[in-house]
Amino acid sequence: MPASPIKDPYNFCCASFIKKQIPRNSVVNTTLFFSGQLEFALSAAGRSVNALTTKYVVYEFWKCAFHDPHRIIKIAEFMYERKDPNMLYYLQEDWPTYKDPYMRSCMFFLLNRFSSTGEQSKGVLSYDNYNPIVLSRLKNLDSKNFTLNLINSDNFIEPLHKKPDDEYVLMPVGNFGYNLFEHGMNEGWETTKVNHNQLKDFLHQTNKKTLLVYNQHNALPSFFDGFNIRYINQYGAVTKNPTQAKEVIIANFRID
Repeated sequence: MPASPIKDPYNFCCASFIKKQIPRNSVVNTTLFFSGQLEFALSAAGRSVNALTTKYVVYEFWKCAFHDPHRIIKIAEFMYERKDPNMLYYLQEDWPTYKDPYMRSCMFFLLNRFSSTGEQSKGVLSYDNYNPIVLSRLKNLDSKNFTLNLINSDNFIEPLHKKPDDEYVLMPVGNFGYNLFEHGMNEGWETTKVNHNQLKDFLHQTNKKTLLVYNQHNALPSFFDGFNIRYINQYGAVTKNPTQAKEVIIANFRID
């Protein structure tokens, strides 16, 4: 399975399970696109992936990475040799304000690799996850069976309604919450705010076969009552024991 040069904040284990639910040659529309971890696994395995993001910095990084990864690597190597922890914490706040798109893309890459959370705009900084392996992943990106589009709106669900009903939908959501007390909270440049009630409404309304991927949370079975649920352990295998689950798959169609 091809590995992404971008560290995923959730590091999903369920790629093999997802591929079993979506037949080869299917079209998959994925939203909340960030690291490409699950999306590249699907595209490399013969599924056509249409990825969507509402975040320009995410869109810009991947466009630059596919077009000229060597340019990003060259800047990254220069920055890494002159790294200053104090400067990096400052860059977490204003890295998208650089005028050059490849410099912004380089900072997207570096701060992701340096951040303990995988989020460019926050997290404790460490240099442990920057190495020749991730540079090689960046250099060898493959866009076969993969397209990326920017949504010029914060509503990442609306464009999915316009997709053909015979196409699949995949949403790597991550953490679950009730969206309480979130009004006015600061979000990173790269972070997409998720309303989980809207995701549930979409599952009820759509005719498209849809999969949501969450980190394990005890409230998920009751919140998504009536939908199919599978628990995935840290090894990517299905488990019937929620206490052994790392991830939870929610689907509006029959899943194995």
